[in-house]
Amino acid sequence: MGKKVKQAYRLQRKKKPGERVHYTEKEIIRAIKKANGFLTLAAKSLNVTYKCVWERKNKSKKIQRVLDAIRQQRLDFAESKLIENVGDKKEQSIFYILNNLGGKRGYRQRSEIGLHNLKGKSFKIKVEREEKLNKLSVEELKVLEGLLVKIHGEKA
Repeated sequence: MGKKVKQAYRLQRKKKPGERVHYTEKEIIRAIKKANGFLTLAAKSLNVTYKCVWERKNKSKKIQRVLDAIRQQRLDFAESKLIENVGDKKEQSIFYILNNLGGKRGYRQRSEIGLHNLKGKSFKIKVEREEKLNKLSVEELKVLEGLLVKIHGEKA
């Protein structure tokens, strides 16, 4: 009887009209592990909705820990492949590492442009993503340069 009280938040699915099958925390964890942490696949294997698995996960610290561990394993795997790519001298991976981990060494792309006007006041223009500037045409860059000259007071 005590075991049934502990399983008060059992996941349920309809097997036949009016009949319900209860899943234990262990069964849900097993399904999540089998699905490599993808809750949609785990729900399908249990023949329940995604919402049911999601709600059960939110109620169970143990399920949350298991899911977090699976996601950490995925990150470890992805990082190992990234390092392999760097070892294979793949430029995109090298740039990714430098831009994301090499910021303290000066490799991070600038995200602000510092300006000074003629009155000596300084201000910064924040650029959310610098690659957006690279998408501007030559004409658009000339217009931007003209605006910066008006603000800054002289050509850079």
